[in-house]
Amino acid sequence: MADETNGNGGAAAGQAPPKEQETDYTVAFDDMGVRCERPDGTVERIDWEDLHTVTVEAPNQPPPVPALVWILWSEDRKSGCIFPGRATGADALIEELKRRLDGFDHRALVTAMNADEHMTYVVWQQGLPAAQGGPAEAGSQGGEAGPEGPAGESPKKNPFLSD
Repeated sequence: MADETNGNGGAAAGQAPPKEQETDYTVAFDDMGVRCERPDGTVERIDWEDLHTVTVEAPNQPPPVPALVWILWSEDRKSGCIFPGRATGADALIEELKRRLDGFDHRALVTAMNADEHMTYVVWQQGLPAAQGGPAEAGSQGGEAGPEGPAGESPKKNPFLSD
Protein backbone atom coordinates (compact mmCIF):
# COMPACT_ATOMS: atom_id res chain seq x y z
CA MET A 1 0.00 0.00 0.00
CA ALA A 2 1.28 3.49 -0.72
CA ASP A 3 0.48 7.04 0.34
CA GLU A 4 -2.94 8.18 -0.78
CA THR A 5 -2.15 11.88 -0.45
CA ASN A 6 0.84 13.99 0.43
CA GLY A 7 1.12 16.63 3.12
CA ASN A 8 3.21 18.01 5.92
CA GLY A 9 1.15 16.98 8.90
CA GLY A 10 -1.07 20.05 8.88
CA ALA A 11 1.78 22.44 9.74
CA ALA A 12 3.02 25.42 7.79
CA ALA A 13 6.31 24.80 6.02
CA GLY A 14 9.12 24.56 8.54
CA GLN A 15 6.79 24.45 11.56
CA ALA A 16 5.92 21.50 13.73
CA PRO A 17 2.22 20.87 14.32
CA PRO A 18 0.96 21.98 17.74
CA LYS A 19 1.24 19.31 20.43
CA GLU A 20 -2.51 19.26 20.94
CA GLN A 21 -2.81 17.95 17.37
CA GLU A 22 -0.98 14.72 18.21
CA THR A 23 -4.31 13.08 19.09
CA ASP A 24 -5.78 14.38 15.82
CA TYR A 25 -3.53 11.83 14.08
CA THR A 26 -5.26 8.46 13.82
CA VAL A 27 -3.67 5.05 13.41
CA ALA A 28 -5.51 1.79 12.95
CA PHE A 29 -4.66 -1.76 11.95
CA ASP A 30 -6.38 -4.89 10.76
CA ASP A 31 -5.29 -8.27 9.39
CA MET A 32 -4.02 -6.62 6.20
CA GLY A 33 -1.88 -3.81 7.63
CA VAL A 34 -1.64 -0.36 9.19
CA ARG A 35 -3.37 2.88 8.22
CA CYS A 36 -2.26 6.31 9.43
CA GLU A 37 -4.29 9.48 8.90
CA ARG A 38 -2.96 12.98 9.56
CA PRO A 39 -5.14 15.94 10.56
CA ASP A 40 -4.82 17.37 7.02
CA GLY A 41 -6.36 14.21 5.55
CA THR A 42 -3.12 12.61 4.36
CA VAL A 43 -3.47 8.83 4.56
CA GLU A 44 -0.54 6.44 4.61
CA ARG A 45 -0.77 2.65 4.57
CA ILE A 46 1.53 -0.30 4.80
CA ASP A 47 0.62 -3.99 4.57
CA TRP A 48 1.98 -6.30 7.25
CA GLU A 49 3.65 -8.37 4.53
CA ASP A 50 5.52 -5.26 3.30
CA LEU A 51 6.64 -4.09 6.74
CA HIS A 52 10.43 -4.27 6.95
CA THR A 53 11.57 -1.82 9.65
CA VAL A 54 10.03 -0.08 12.65
CA THR A 55 11.90 2.88 14.10
CA VAL A 56 11.21 5.23 16.96
CA GLU A 57 12.56 8.74 16.65
CA ALA A 58 13.30 10.66 19.83
CA PRO A 59 13.44 14.27 18.57
CA ASN A 60 14.45 15.65 22.00
CA GLN A 61 12.90 19.01 21.25
CA PRO A 62 10.56 20.97 23.50
CA PRO A 63 6.83 21.04 22.84
CA PRO A 64 5.09 21.22 20.45
CA VAL A 65 7.37 18.48 19.03
CA PRO A 66 6.19 15.02 20.18
CA ALA A 67 8.41 13.06 22.56
CA LEU A 68 8.40 10.02 20.23
CA VAL A 69 7.64 9.56 16.56
CA TRP A 70 7.01 6.08 15.13
CA ILE A 71 7.99 5.23 11.54
CA LEU A 72 6.94 1.97 9.86
CA TRP A 73 8.84 1.36 6.59
CA SER A 74 8.74 -1.00 3.67
CA GLU A 75 12.05 -2.45 2.48
CA ASP A 76 12.23 -0.06 -0.50
CA ARG A 77 11.32 2.90 1.79
CA LYS A 78 8.56 3.89 -0.67
CA SER A 79 5.64 3.06 1.59
CA GLY A 80 5.10 3.36 5.28
CA CYS A 81 3.49 5.32 8.07
CA ILE A 82 4.73 8.04 10.39
CA PHE A 83 2.82 9.06 13.50
CA PRO A 84 3.34 10.64 16.93
CA GLY A 85 3.33 8.39 19.96
CA ARG A 86 0.15 10.02 21.27
CA ALA A 87 -1.86 9.56 18.06
CA THR A 88 -5.37 8.22 18.50
CA GLY A 89 -5.04 4.44 18.31
CA ALA A 90 -1.25 4.46 18.82
CA ASP A 91 -1.30 2.54 22.09
CA ALA A 92 -3.28 -0.33 20.55
CA LEU A 93 -1.06 -0.36 17.45
CA ILE A 94 2.14 -0.37 19.52
CA GLU A 95 0.83 -3.33 21.53
CA GLU A 96 -0.01 -5.09 18.25
CA LEU A 97 3.51 -4.41 16.92
CA LYS A 98 4.98 -5.94 20.09
CA ARG A 99 2.70 -8.97 19.74
CA ARG A 100 2.99 -9.48 15.99
CA LEU A 101 6.66 -8.73 15.32
CA ASP A 102 8.96 -11.50 16.54
CA GLY A 103 12.15 -9.91 17.81
CA PHE A 104 10.59 -6.54 18.73
CA ASP A 105 13.30 -4.84 20.78
CA HIS A 106 11.76 -3.58 24.02
CA ARG A 107 15.15 -2.36 25.26
CA ALA A 108 15.58 -0.09 22.24
CA LEU A 109 12.09 1.32 22.86
CA VAL A 110 12.91 2.06 26.50
CA THR A 111 16.20 3.66 25.42
CA ALA A 112 14.31 5.86 22.92
CA MET A 113 11.80 6.85 25.60
CA ASN A 114 14.64 7.99 27.83
CA ALA A 115 16.82 9.58 25.14
CA ASP A 116 18.33 12.94 25.94
CA GLU A 117 19.45 13.70 22.40
CA HIS A 118 17.89 13.46 18.94
CA MET A 119 18.27 9.86 17.78
CA THR A 120 16.38 7.27 15.80
CA TYR A 121 16.17 3.73 17.21
CA VAL A 122 15.41 0.57 15.28
CA VAL A 123 12.96 -1.43 17.41
CA TRP A 124 12.31 -4.11 14.80
CA GLN A 125 13.74 -5.11 11.45
CA GLN A 126 12.58 -8.05 9.37
CA GLY A 127 14.81 -11.10 9.71
CA LEU A 128 16.90 -9.86 12.63
CA PRO A 129 16.65 -11.04 16.25
CA ALA A 130 16.21 -8.54 19.06
CA ALA A 131 19.42 -6.90 20.19
CA GLN A 132 20.79 -7.42 23.67
CA GLY A 133 20.43 -3.74 24.53
CA GLY A 134 22.61 -0.74 23.82
CA PRO A 135 23.21 1.11 20.57
CA ALA A 136 24.20 -0.84 17.49
CA GLU A 137 25.45 0.07 14.03
CA ALA A 138 23.09 2.00 11.78
CA GLY A 139 20.59 -0.30 10.15
CA SER A 140 21.07 -3.13 12.62
CA GLN A 141 18.44 -4.32 15.02
CA GLY A 142 17.81 -2.50 18.25
CA GLY A 143 20.27 0.29 18.03
CA GLU A 144 20.71 3.82 16.98
CA ALA A 145 19.97 4.36 13.33
CA GLY A 146 20.92 8.01 12.96
CA PRO A 147 18.63 10.84 11.92
CA GLU A 148 17.69 9.20 8.62
CA GLY A 149 17.24 5.66 9.89
CA PRO A 150 18.65 2.45 8.41
CA ALA A 151 20.70 2.83 5.25
CA GLY A 152 20.42 6.62 5.58
CA GLU A 153 17.11 6.67 3.73
CA SER A 154 13.89 8.07 5.11
CA PRO A 155 10.58 7.23 3.42
CA LYS A 156 9.29 10.73 4.01
CA LYS A 157 10.12 13.91 5.91
CA ASN A 158 9.27 13.85 9.60
CA PRO A 159 6.42 16.41 9.82
CA PHE A 160 7.11 17.00 13.50
CA LEU A 161 10.57 18.52 13.07
CA SER A 162 11.37 22.03 11.90
CA ASP A 163 13.64 22.45 8.88
